[in-house]
Amino acid sequence: MIFCSGKVVTFCIVWCLIRVGFGIQVEMLETLKTVLYRFNAPLKLTITSCWDEETKVKIVRFINSDDGVSPMFQVAFMDRNWNLTETTTDRHQEVIVVELSCAANTVLSMNRQMFNYYKVIVFDGSVNSSSCDKMDGRIQHLLQDSPVLPISQFFIVCKDFGNNNFAVKQVYRLGTLEPLIMEDHATYNRTHYVNAVVLPSALRRRNFHGFLLKASMVLLNNDSLNHLDDYRDLHIDAEAKYSYQLTKHLISFVNATATFSIVPSWGYRNKTSGSWTGMIGELLRNEADIGATGLFFTTERIPVIEYISHSSTASAGFIFLSPKLSYTDNLYILPFDRLLWISLSILVLVLALWLVAAIVLESNKFPQSRARCDISDVPILIFGAICQQGSAVTPHSITGRMIMILSFITLMFLFVSYSANIVALLQSPSNQIKTLPDLYDAKFQFSMTDTVYNRHFFATEAEPFRKKFYEDRLVDKDGKMKFNTLEHGIKKVREGQYAFFSEESGAFKVIGETFMDNEKCGIKTMGFFQMNLNPWNAIQKNSSYKEIFKTGMMRIHEHGLKQRENLRHYFRKPKCSGGGSSFRSASLIDTGPTLLILLYGFAATLTVFVLELIVARTCKVCTRKTIHF
Repeated sequence: MIFCSGKVVTFCIVWCLIRVGFGIQVEMLETLKTVLYRFNAPLKLTITSCWDEETKVKIVRFINSDDGVSPMFQVAFMDRNWNLTETTTDRHQEVIVVELSCAANTVLSMNRQMFNYYKVIVFDGSVNSSSCDKMDGRIQHLLQDSPVLPISQFFIVCKDFGNNNFAVKQVYRLGTLEPLIMEDHATYNRTHYVNAVVLPSALRRRNFHGFLLKASMVLLNNDSLNHLDDYRDLHIDAEAKYSYQLTKHLISFVNATATFSIVPSWGYRNKTSGSWTGMIGELLRNEADIGATGLFFTTERIPVIEYISHSSTASAGFIFLSPKLSYTDNLYILPFDRLLWISLSILVLVLALWLVAAIVLESNKFPQSRARCDISDVPILIFGAICQQGSAVTPHSITGRMIMILSFITLMFLFVSYSANIVALLQSPSNQIKTLPDLYDAKFQFSMTDTVYNRHFFATEAEPFRKKFYEDRLVDKDGKMKFNTLEHGIKKVREGQYAFFSEESGAFKVIGETFMDNEKCGIKTMGFFQMNLNPWNAIQKNSSYKEIFKTGMMRIHEHGLKQRENLRHYFRKPKCSGGGSSFRSASLIDTGPTLLILLYGFAATLTVFVLELIVARTCKVCTRKTIHF
């Protein structure tokens, strides 16, 4: 075994060589060396051959001839019986070189995954059998049952005797049972490459020539089969209908045909058997080449399927109307901010002190006045000024009356401002529900649509708070989930104090048809799951069509087809066009703080009344006094 140090590898190549008598054609080696350099990356070569040690050393020196520009390769030689399946896990960083005449079984033993990982270069160095015509026949026979699919990079280097050049070809097939397709990659005329292909294979091989692809589609409503193309009932199976159109565009992009299989779910893993159901199950069992319905991006699915592109902007979450401000805040402390309340308290205290001083001076000047005010009347006078109600007694002095006039005028403006703010706040929605804990604490009723993904993801939620939310708000006492139809759920949302979990596009359609313009202004949405609920398109893991399909999806997006289908299939949140004309009747919740004040006042009055009765009966000093009720 011989090793030549080199850099880390980024490509994997199988290079099959055939001897010419006592050696190998130098022109053929030059061609192969040029092919390797055109990969523009350091390579690690592992060669399986029948050469002697001297020939191996010469080949290594020739490949790694240092011209100051070309990269150096790490080269290793293995015997003819070396099996590719025994290679290490970093096989994507290795180059396998096989001499075809004595190690053809190495190529034949490669399975689909290996052809996906390795670049394969096959050439014949003998004088008699290196012509392109003979090589084509040998390759057709050699790869008769091999899965050289579109992702494979299988090169053939042969001698074109007519032009005295060396031709480089590529070969692949669309399916395991399809015929091989030959591509002209480049020509080497002993000095440089000519007519080299510059397009990547994902673009060169996008023409499937009518090849039949298998697509798996998820439908939750059987009637949707009748409306996949007529754009009716778009709120039913919206993602399936949208993804169906994208899949049709993709099939058209690769010039293929497709057959669709219908499954009832996207696919979930059975914890007991470990098997997958639905669309993912069909992808894993090779019953489908592509998933024709977008699905959620979850960590559990990453090891078993491949996500190739973002599907749509569809999402799901709780939909509810913003409750009245009185449901989340005390309206009667909101009109003024904290600093203004402190300033008002100081103002009332100053007015009260002035009034006390004026009454004291008045009592000294008019001691026998029958209508004079007492200091105990000051709280009643100030309270009457605050509420703009007046008082039964007033000061007689000019100073006292001026203070009263000043109090009534000052507090009148505050009273008017306060009342106007209260009226506005009674019609204002609350903006306090911004997070899931806020929604959990709100006095709402909850339900959700009965779908496969709701049943699965809610029941398997492991995050502590979200699990508690689900168990406390979305499950009945008997353990049953709170399901509701889309129409009835949105109707309950319109009535208020109700949150409904649904796919947003369908909910917005019903809202647009049933809500008044002013009611649309209070619509709020809130997600629940931590995962990304935007659907993605998926294919088989390590699919041979991955790069072609990804390129096709990018083209569909760039050409605006994805946006067009998105606008056609999904409904946006209704616009608010009547926010100023809404009116809401006052309820007990709105007047709750005032009722509490009234109850507290009744309780305090009753307490004082009882205390007066007790004092009247126990205090003999007060027996001559009468109690007026």
